[in-house]
Amino acid sequence: MLKCIVFILIFSTWQVLLDQCCKKKILDGKEFWLSESNGEAVSNYGCMDNCVFEDAEKRTFCFKPGSFPAQCITPAPDSSEVEQGFTNLTVRDGNQGYLCNFNFNYVLNKTFQLESDSSTHCTPWNNFNGSKDFLEENRFQIRTSKGLDLECKMIPIFSNMEGGSIKFANKAVHKTLSCEVSPGSCLTNNGSVYPAKCEPTFRYEGREYHACTDQGLSEEDGRLWCATKVDENYNLIDGQWGYCSSKCSYCGGSPVNETKRTNFFRPCGYDCLVNTGKSMDGSSGSRNVPLLRPSSSLYEDIKENFIKDPLGQIQLFVGEQIVKLTCPDTKFFDADLKGLQTVFLKCGPKQYRFKVFNENGDLLHAELKNDRLGCDPCPDSYNFIQGYVSTAQEGFVGTSYNTHNVAMCEESCSGIESCKSFTYSKKRKVCHLFSSLNTEPIYDSYEDFAVCSIDPGCCEDIDIFSTDGTSQFQSTRLGTFTREGSYKNRAVYKQVKGSKLMFYAGYREFGWVVSSGFNSLGGLRSLSDKESICPHSDLTWEYYTGSSWVDDSSVGIVCSGQCPENFQYIVGYEEIDKADSLGTYTKIESFEECENLCTTNVCEAFIHSSSTKVCQLSKKILSNSKQAASKKDFKICSKTPGCCSRLKITNDETTSDYTGVYKKDSKVFNNQDVYVRESGRKFIFHDKRDIPGNGWIVGSSLTSRGDVRSTPGGLCPTQPANWEEYDSDKNKWHDMPYLKVECIPETGSCGHDVKIDHSRLLAEHNFLFIMEQLDNHKDVTEQFRTKIVETLSFDEFTGTFAFKPSVLNSANDATTGFVMMFLTPDTIECESELFNAIKTNHCSKEIYEKMFPILIESFDAPDDIKSKAEMIQAKINLLGISPYPVNVTPKICSLIQLSSLPVAMSRVNTLYNIFNFFINREVKQLQIEDYECCKSQETTSNFWRIANIETDKTVNFTQDQFFGEEDMGFLPIQILRSKTDIKRKGIVFLQTGFIPKDGATEEDFVMYNGP
Repeated sequence: MLKCIVFILIFSTWQVLLDQCCKKKILDGKEFWLSESNGEAVSNYGCMDNCVFEDAEKRTFCFKPGSFPAQCITPAPDSSEVEQGFTNLTVRDGNQGYLCNFNFNYVLNKTFQLESDSSTHCTPWNNFNGSKDFLEENRFQIRTSKGLDLECKMIPIFSNMEGGSIKFANKAVHKTLSCEVSPGSCLTNNGSVYPAKCEPTFRYEGREYHACTDQGLSEEDGRLWCATKVDENYNLIDGQWGYCSSKCSYCGGSPVNETKRTNFFRPCGYDCLVNTGKSMDGSSGSRNVPLLRPSSSLYEDIKENFIKDPLGQIQLFVGEQIVKLTCPDTKFFDADLKGLQTVFLKCGPKQYRFKVFNENGDLLHAELKNDRLGCDPCPDSYNFIQGYVSTAQEGFVGTSYNTHNVAMCEESCSGIESCKSFTYSKKRKVCHLFSSLNTEPIYDSYEDFAVCSIDPGCCEDIDIFSTDGTSQFQSTRLGTFTREGSYKNRAVYKQVKGSKLMFYAGYREFGWVVSSGFNSLGGLRSLSDKESICPHSDLTWEYYTGSSWVDDSSVGIVCSGQCPENFQYIVGYEEIDKADSLGTYTKIESFEECENLCTTNVCEAFIHSSSTKVCQLSKKILSNSKQAASKKDFKICSKTPGCCSRLKITNDETTSDYTGVYKKDSKVFNNQDVYVRESGRKFIFHDKRDIPGNGWIVGSSLTSRGDVRSTPGGLCPTQPANWEEYDSDKNKWHDMPYLKVECIPETGSCGHDVKIDHSRLLAEHNFLFIMEQLDNHKDVTEQFRTKIVETLSFDEFTGTFAFKPSVLNSANDATTGFVMMFLTPDTIECESELFNAIKTNHCSKEIYEKMFPILIESFDAPDDIKSKAEMIQAKINLLGISPYPVNVTPKICSLIQLSSLPVAMSRVNTLYNIFNFFINREVKQLQIEDYECCKSQETTSNFWRIANIETDKTVNFTQDQFFGEEDMGFLPIQILRSKTDIKRKGIVFLQTGFIPKDGATEEDFVMYNGP
């Protein structure tokens, strides 16, 4: 009854307001025209319908109650302009729900106008999801026949006086129904025709345009315009134009008769345009994502290729001008921009493409389009969720108004302990907070609302393993996976050593699946569970046999990537024998604490459980060769056995199907390495089955019985002592005493240890080459001759090394240069004669083999040399660093070269990038038994091989000639790679001296791809 009274009062009020303001009225034969902007008159006259008119003499007139009837003269719209709109919604009336359909006619010409009352039809409905209550605003979207998106709203006003189906007050609803054009795309918003889409190509006064332009407008105007309709020749039709919104791009146009097939034809007068207001839907996965706009500005000095920036749209020719882009509150959405908050752009080398760099100058992308520069709608610790969440849904906490940016919304959510997600609209400045993660919104996207959910903390890397049927039928779906993007608002994982994907399918009984792609449901799955935000072991897992799905309770999923360097994660669980135990520790809270205990006790493996807080240490490498299932949350990290990369199987008795060369594969099977034959499909792997006598298997697949097997034992295929071959005729195994499995030594490069650094040579093995490069002891100017002087010597009385101040005599306060310090036995004199001795003896054990360069640095004062020497002195005295036998006393010599500081720094930086000096990088403990003496030609060969050296086939010089003084030593040059057209700085150094008369030739340069 109360609702009926409220309805009658509201309906009576609406009856007065129903007559919308007419453009023209006639009363007693006199005409009146609507005055659209006279707020003062509205207040003074008290017009109940807020409609103020003027007569022919411009006098204000207000139609008050009692002044009716007044005939409303509304021009009949063109029937072709009238369009039909439709929406439906669920409304709730007490405990009863209704599904109601609304139909209405409208015209969109500068403004949205309804042409008739809406018609409504309601039927009982039992689903209350998203339902609206009496007088609760409903928002929806429609699209016009011309492709314009409209955002609409209405208020449902209904009654149910007779207890039957509800009845809408259609005229009242008609009064509340309004629509406006969505601001998300480029449209006209003022002018002669609006709202409307711009013609993609139009001509005006002899020029052709492909976007909005400012041609014909004054510089002070600051607006852009476009054609909304053209004739068959693309010429603007009179009156068919409008001013452009901020989402539109700029075009300066080009003459209609200009040739358009040149390499750098500029139809809009520029090569690149930075328009942060345009739609940024070019990135993968960005469709229907309400990306935020970055801010843009010119960076550093203005270069010649900058044109202008009308309305903040930066126009560029190809060139060196840098543009800085920043996401104010979040980070860039595009995967190639690596989640950065700030990037830097350069136009080119192709038109309409940008080179993108990070703050360190590293190239992120060579040809990025300008529609991939949108900012993530959600802050760093939140994931964007596709869809829309209504405040009527379960978990709604509250609303924060006047929220000017998403950072304020995040702050509101973080201030409430139960808040796990929020929806934010930049347009409305509204932030709705929720206590649920909202990974599966039931509505499609709405306006510019973005759903942001706190990252659930799924592992970045996971290991999937099984000790049961999955490992037999679906072994290719196991292994290590790394997180890579999202699907259906959950994490997606990609197999590290394979091509399989793990994602949440959410289809029928399929939950998480491991398959070849998003269109496949794979052969390993968990049963569907909407509460499962991350994949984990506690789900019900099944594998496919080829005919049916079978339960596998041994499937385990654990976070990987936590084992320290040189350790590997061991699937399952293995007891540590008492004889191999280094102790069991309790109350060890974290995995890191257990790892530290292992380091302290020099263990080979450790096991940790976060639930029991137990840490076990082993002095033996663990492999879980018996494939025992996981135990609770115990995690095993064991040192890698260090099996060789390549091996060969030979049989002195015969050449069999299994002999040949095998190389280590990228996959790991049963916690141990897999080898693949280089010619013909054969594998070496460790057997997982509990079969007596089985160890390593040589077979045609990872599930085969094998042709050859080793006896149990051995972490690598080369370690078992006995091998057996299967005799199919006698159905038994027999010994093979002549079978050998041997490592093939790596063809190591002289002075290059890939385990230490794959990109640099070891300085201590390349002393001859380094000394040749730094030899300037015969310079005509005595001041600039290279000197070798003793720096640290051993004091037998104190048993320590002492600094020799005389070294500073080689430098004075007015000089700069560089110093290279090297270890040598005390029997060798530190003098310039060493240069001649080295050239004469090369790799002789008497001279060269005993010298180890350990540091190279520039200096701008003698005290720099002293401080470096004292640092080395402290290390030697503390650690006893010496590569020599006990009866040999070492000392430190210094090679000192005086030069300008830029030249010194250039030489130091280049040698520093080519070689690992022990003190500079601390990457090699000096051991004389590991020593190699590399001749100069060997060093050069290695240098060319590992340093990504360019050749004349892959690089072009941007200059025809290079000039410099001999004491420069190293010349910075600029090169152009032919494959990518990317200019990079390179470094060249002289193999021979400059010849003043003829100058240097190409043979005098060796290219190094340095920083």
